[in-house]
Amino acid sequence: MTRKMVGRHPHVFGDVVADTPEAVAVTWEKLKAVEKAHRTSVLDGIPPGMPALALAEKVVGRAAKVGVVPDAAPVPATEDELGAHLLAIVTGARDAGLDPERALRSAIRGLQSEVRAAEAAG
Repeated sequence: MTRKMVGRHPHVFGDVVADTPEAVAVTWEKLKAVEKAHRTSVLDGIPPGMPALALAEKVVGRAAKVGVVPDAAPVPATEDELGAHLLAIVTGARDAGLDPERALRSAIRGLQSEVRAAEAAG
């Protein structure tokens, strides 16, 4: 654990200079690229068994790294309001006989396909 912590934070424990959050992020991405050189897609390493909402958040974040950004919906101002909004969507889906988990996973698969196409193109 110590070796991993030291290795992943050369700006703290080593001689790498990263004096802004952006510089730290660039250093981190370079270290991950070396550590995970076997990965061929930004989607590699995302556990498919994650809950759909967490999976969606992870895939959206990785998709942005290759310039694939799905449309964003208007969101409430607070997490409490967001939670109520999400719950209302689930309730409406249930009332309409739709499976929100399956629907979200299907949309995620579509986004993953877009990411892979963007990676192949560029």
